[in-house]
Amino acid sequence: MACIWWGVYEAVTEGNEGVWPGWVIYLDVLSDSVAGFFQILSGEAFYMNLILLCFNLLIPAYPLDGGRIFSASLILYFRLSPLKAAKISAGTALFLSTGMMLYAIYGFFTGTGGSGLLLGLVGAFVFSSSYELWGLAKRNQLTNHPIFGRECYRPSGDGGSTTDGYGGAQAEDDAVPAQTDSAVLA
Repeated sequence: MACIWWGVYEAVTEGNEGVWPGWVIYLDVLSDSVAGFFQILSGEAFYMNLILLCFNLLIPAYPLDGGRIFSASLILYFRLSPLKAAKISAGTALFLSTGMMLYAIYGFFTGTGGSGLLLGLVGAFVFSSSYELWGLAKRNQLTNHPIFGRECYRPSGDGGSTTDGYGGAQAEDDAVPAQTDSAVLA
């Protein structure tokens, strides 16, 4: 989306204002014409999309993309079990979301928060989602979770376990059949 807004900015300014939109909103440009309005709109929308991209991708809180990358790296790179990775991801997200909400409350009462209301709402959403994940991990019910219940994260069968590591018994179609007679294979 940022690329689309950048394209609108370049089309409206006809390349005369530089490659990157400026940070400052000029009232004379805004009130100049419709093209000035679209110049300011597209420049600010470009930066807003860039900030949202960085926030969503780089904050390791569970429902955000950064949290999903963090969870997958705990499982695939650090070789943690999905249950342990879910607990770590949920704990990290609970900590970060509490910080977001506290910062929003602080900004509200001191008047320095800027867009503290939106940050507080995002913090509440992250807290709610990560608390739900924490509850699923505590009850060991991650089998149907969209991230931690995926087949690719499940441990391969070693033959000695009667549970699948997610709180339930192995499915019968996943179990390896016992081979007692070699004549049966022929």
